[in-house]
Amino acid sequence: MRYGRLLGALALAVNPLIGLNELRAANGIPAGIVENPAWSAGCAAHMDYLRLNGFRGDWHTEVPGRPGYSRAGAEAAKGAVLSDGPAHGVETDWEQWPYHFAQLLAPQLSVSGYADGCIITWPGYRRPEPRELRVYPYPGDGAQGTTSPYLYLLGHGAGTKVATVTGASLHGPDGPLPVRVVDSRDADGLLPPGGILFPGAPLEPGARYTAQATFNSDAGPSVTRRWSFRTGDVSDPGDVEPGEATPDTFAPAVERLRAHTPKVRLTARATLSARGHAVGRRARVKVRRLDCRCRARTRTYRLTLRPRRVAPAGRPVRITVTVEPFWAGERAFRGLTITRTVS
Repeated sequence: MRYGRLLGALALAVNPLIGLNELRAANGIPAGIVENPAWSAGCAAHMDYLRLNGFRGDWHTEVPGRPGYSRAGAEAAKGAVLSDGPAHGVETDWEQWPYHFAQLLAPQLSVSGYADGCIITWPGYRRPEPRELRVYPYPGDGAQGTTSPYLYLLGHGAGTKVATVTGASLHGPDGPLPVRVVDSRDADGLLPPGGILFPGAPLEPGARYTAQATFNSDAGPSVTRRWSFRTGDVSDPGDVEPGEATPDTFAPAVERLRAHTPKVRLTARATLSARGHAVGRRARVKVRRLDCRCRARTRTYRLTLRPRRVAPAGRPVRITVTVEPFWAGERAFRGLTITRTVS
């Protein structure tokens, strides 16, 4: 069963905690997560806030005075994984977003709340801590038909607060694959204790893989796990490892990741357009005529899919388009400047 897809569908439909509990149990991770209805109400309030404000700004805060602001929503915003997919009628496949998915897999999670596009994580890390260190791989050992493009090694117990993951290896049908690890020490608060293993090549569907890694607790204990699984229809891994949607708090972690380049196009006909997450963002456009000593004209445009002319036809001009860095959900986008001379 495609538990990742099931989790995405349930986030839009009935109760994502059902899918999450099934997913965790099927992979040997403690399940039994229960709902806190007040948290669910806070999630719903925060998603209303994000929709009313066009999903602009830091998704993990609310600004008093803006449409839809509420204390419950602001509180939920601080400790939830968030997606704008449902607002666009798109199912959220949480497996594509490894930092968020790691929070959903954390063994400590025992209480949550939810709404379309919002699931509470950090406040719900209330599972009693075992005396000994327990380490859980994902996909679980012996799992069949797995869909995650990434691997995880998460731990709980023995006083562990932060962990490193070392000695990671991955073998597939064609031999060893390179693996890059980001662990909770590297991620500056984005991850529960443990780490994510990013394969150097996409996992093949219907193939058997064997992984090994060592979980090192800041409290002292270390556990080495070796596990095997067989893939099914693997989720799309996306084109970068995403960060989080809180620029000020998590900027150091974002600097260690590859940010996206916004898809913005300025043509030789002086038309400006955008694609993907750049649509709806603001661009500052400076137009300087080259046939006179006229003062440059600067305007701000909202980027759209449909090309729009930003300079008069038939006159030689130099156009400079500037888009500031921004966040779209988990994805960080770098700033962009395009300069073109049009005659």
